Amino acid sequence: MRPIYLGPGDHQGPTIQILSPAESSTVHRDTTFVLGVRVADPDGVDSVWVTLEPNVNTLQAFSGEGEPSRTIGYVVLMPKIVVEDTLVVRVRARDILGDTSDVFIRRLLVAD
Repeated sequence: MRPIYLGPGDHQGPTIQILSPAESSTVHRDTTFVLGVRVADPDGVDSVWVTLEPNVNTLQAFSGEGEPSRTIGYVVLMPKIVVEDTLVVRVRARDILGDTSDVFIRRLLVAD
């Protein structure tokens, strides 16, 4: 259940952190890795979207359920057939007042 909001928002979207892996970490083809994402907003987190480029996995958007912060871990399979040498992770979130975050970008190196 979402909290009842009693005042104006700050007109700023949620803050985003990618907890793991670190920027420029190496992920290996034909293995999995855990993508850890944390989103926070004092107005309450509504929803979060994560996309990968190339689109190696479909990651489901998740609900913040109006909580001031949410953390989630995705298990991502890095297919053997990926030819790109960089995986770009993009995260975007919205608070319960409709304020949207900037896109947070993390680049990971892809190796055999």
